[in-house]
Amino acid sequence: MRIPLEVNAGLNRPLMVLALGITAASSHAQSFAEVDSFGENPGNLRMLLRMPRHAGSLTGPRPLVVLLHGCGQDACDLLRLTGWDRIADSTGSYLLLPQQRGANNPMRCFNWFRTDDARPGEGELASIARMIAHARSTLPIDPGRVHAFGVSAGAAMAVALAACHPDLLGQVAAVAGAPYGSIARDEAGRRPAFQPDALGPEAWADRVRAVHSDPVARYPRLVVMHGTADAVVDFDLARALVAQWTALAGTDSIPDRVDRIEARMAVRRQGHRDADGREAVVLYAIEGLGHRLAQDADGRKAWPGKDIGFSAVLAIAREFGLLD
Repeated sequence: MRIPLEVNAGLNRPLMVLALGITAASSHAQSFAEVDSFGENPGNLRMLLRMPRHAGSLTGPRPLVVLLHGCGQDACDLLRLTGWDRIADSTGSYLLLPQQRGANNPMRCFNWFRTDDARPGEGELASIARMIAHARSTLPIDPGRVHAFGVSAGAAMAVALAACHPDLLGQVAAVAGAPYGSIARDEAGRRPAFQPDALGPEAWADRVRAVHSDPVARYPRLVVMHGTADAVVDFDLARALVAQWTALAGTDSIPDRVDRIEARMAVRRQGHRDADGREAVVLYAIEGLGHRLAQDADGRKAWPGKDIGFSAVLAIAREFGLLD
């Protein structure tokens, strides 16, 4: 099993960036506003915002979804792959798209594996947290409906965000991601990344608890989406992530409910409930899928998606409560 730092490389398309407050449309409905001043930016990231279509006519606080791209991608690539722009328009949701710079990582991966970028109030995580705070203070955002979605390295960063700044998020979805603390600089810390079952659930959970001086009452609800044949990010890491998050929720890794979803590949959804009966962790295991994003037949050709008759993104949007 391997976790290369350059997963999802090869996607590099121009990004249309607009001055904040100016609206425009492109053929892919991927118009952005770049925010240059959102507070301290120790991670040297770019902050991109996308407002839903007809934002001016919407009433009441709106959802905010933080989208974290994979290595070799940018914000435009991620929308082209996932279709989150269409979901945002139909649900009146704002999109926040932190974007990596090549100066930080030559492959444009978020540095989820670097301790200085993956601790509360430090590096890239601090920059993303500041972006969320800025969006909440300047836009009509419902603080109870702020969610994060990431793919591959972006998924690992989304998990790190939920682990280090749990108060900022309601839910987080990790597509082909990894547990928090699954890579460290010392050799003892590296071992669980290559042998995820080397740690038990409580030991995994302790890696999250260790970054907080006070106990955290509740962590964000977690949705894991992972192919069982992923040769880049092994499925064992999905199991370890579930073990970590169920332990944080005070429950076990044995699912309380398992549902099978009809598709061209077998999709199994398993839910884990905490002591209050709340479904705290969900795992979608897609039998035989590699390091790809499961899609349905909607005409999208973006790599690295794979049409299996099941949309991972639509399923996650439903889990977030954005779609029925």
